[in-house]
Amino acid sequence: MDFSPDGWGFFPTEDFNSACPRDPGELGMEVMAQVRATGRILDHFRIALGGTNILEAKIPVKQIFACSAELPDWNLVYATWPRDVGIRRNMASSPWADVRDLLAANDARLVDDQGTDMEAKDLLATLDQAGGNKGPVSSSFRWAVCAGEDNRLHLHLQCLPAAESAFSGKPIFKG
Repeated sequence: MDFSPDGWGFFPTEDFNSACPRDPGELGMEVMAQVRATGRILDHFRIALGGTNILEAKIPVKQIFACSAELPDWNLVYATWPRDVGIRRNMASSPWADVRDLLAANDARLVDDQGTDMEAKDLLATLDQAGGNKGPVSSSFRWAVCAGEDNRLHLHLQCLPAAESAFSGKPIFKG
């Protein structure tokens, strides 16, 4: 069988970790693999994202924090460029990000139903009190590439109600 370059794009080996999807349009995703000159695929792959649109997630605070405290009807807004999603090499997900850390660093913001920016410190104080002696209530999310029913790759934002440290040290949650 001939390994024809038709339909396949090839990048030099040194560009494997940084190559962007070709002509991604608004949002594009490509699976990249290291290939020998003979056509044999090595054991390394990565999923590269690119595009001209900013990815933005707007999530109700009550859905991402599991606590008994009365939480305001605010939304967490997180925005990023596709190239900054950070899908890890040989995996189909990004590292976990702690929502409390994102809010404290102003990398995510809170808005009310009208879109008015709200103070993150107010929510963080409520979450600190809600945790009691167990520590502050937190939540984490990551981006994941999933195969859809339409046989295409989709980018999902996955969220779990615990601190990032609870997931990063557990092998089952690393991937």
